[in-house]
Amino acid sequence: MKIIYKNIDFETNKNIDINSIDLRDEFDDILKDIPKNLEFYLSWISEKNTLRCDLYLDFLRVNLIKQYNDIVVYTNRVGIYKEFQNNVSFINKIKFEIKFLKEKTIAFLSILKFLSKYKIRKKRDIKDYILIQTWVNKNNFKNGFKDNYFGNLYDVLKQKHKVLNWVIPFRDKLPKLDKKMFIEMNEGVGVIDYFRVIKLFFKKKKIDYKNKLFNYYRDIEKINYTDLCYFFAKNLKPKKVILLNENMVYQKAVILAGIKTIGYFHTTKPRNILCLEDFSLRSDIVLFNSYVYKNYFKLKNSFNTIAFKQLYLKDNIKINDYILVLLSGKKEEAIFLLKLLDKLNIKNIVFRQHPLNRFDISKYYKNSYKLENNKPLTKIIGKKVISNYSAVAVEIATKGVFVGLVYDKNKLLLNPFDDTTLDNYMLISNIDELKEFIQKDTIITKTKQIFNIQQSCEKFLEVIK
Repeated sequence: MKIIYKNIDFETNKNIDINSIDLRDEFDDILKDIPKNLEFYLSWISEKNTLRCDLYLDFLRVNLIKQYNDIVVYTNRVGIYKEFQNNVSFINKIKFEIKFLKEKTIAFLSILKFLSKYKIRKKRDIKDYILIQTWVNKNNFKNGFKDNYFGNLYDVLKQKHKVLNWVIPFRDKLPKLDKKMFIEMNEGVGVIDYFRVIKLFFKKKKIDYKNKLFNYYRDIEKINYTDLCYFFAKNLKPKKVILLNENMVYQKAVILAGIKTIGYFHTTKPRNILCLEDFSLRSDIVLFNSYVYKNYFKLKNSFNTIAFKQLYLKDNIKINDYILVLLSGKKEEAIFLLKLLDKLNIKNIVFRQHPLNRFDISKYYKNSYKLENNKPLTKIIGKKVISNYSAVAVEIATKGVFVGLVYDKNKLLLNPFDDTTLDNYMLISNIDELKEFIQKDTIITKTKQIFNIQQSCEKFLEVIK
């Protein structure tokens, strides 16, 4: 989106970052009077996930536009059009309405993709079991099972408890799994539950948010495979479920099903990722991977525990004489970074792609480079690291490496360094800032480790009793 104010390009992101905190209460007020029922809690609007959905960003844009007179807005965003459609020409109205129809049609057709996931499976009796709900792809099953989020928790818990890994695929088809160790979604739901989710899908469309922008995002929401989590938990009634604490549908669905849950905070906390600060529907106990975040939230029944994803930081780190670039799991963000880098001919550059976003880098970066997707991260860290938004950027910074965090000024700034004690990083949004980062002296600084990498799984064992 581009705004022209007094014949000058308006720096929308700069102004949005300044005003976002003030507008957050206004954003929440729109949701205040909405009935808090199943269809609301299982919607992406209730998640408030600014990584997945641009509702909050567009809300800030709308409020920014309303502050100024005599501006010209260039955008292809239907949500912005819905707010200001009385000021749009007839021809452009037709174009926007056609695009809106396409988006609603895509949302409707997601039902077919959802139904294609159905497989006939016999429901299992797991009332005495603790489940570890985790996200996987086929790479997790190479050379045995490796859980990216919960490490060896399964092996620890099975010594004293009946426990299963409740695996939810990102998008890959999973291999045949050992039923003594795993349980899949279709082992807890039947065909009737798929049609219950479809019914919920249409009920979500009837929620009136009394706001044009919110109602637009309601209309384009697709049906979610994770909506089945509610019926899975309701049908099988496991003893407890350990899951990621992110205010997502897959967590709230299990809570709404009446199951005791232990939420695990495994990531970092940018201020503009609203889902991580919403505890209106929370797990019975929340365990944190860092004392920094536990102290920030100050929740009752919350404790520090082992930082599974960050345990590699205990290993010896090899600092290589090159620049390492970490590419985002979102392709558009990764491409933005590559195009920015392509404007400079940087010698000795190594790329590492997100496991869910592998593509041909050479289409966007024409200079020479090396790709390292398979080696352990501890072996490929460079003297400097450039990254899109990523918790890994913070993890590497705790080892004293200088990090450049690249973001698009037309998007919401998500800074994983928010509220940490780390300052060995630099925000980069344009070529001049990138040059400045590259030219800075390379110094490995002494930093304080903020993740609980010295703790054990004992806290999980304590709270499960």
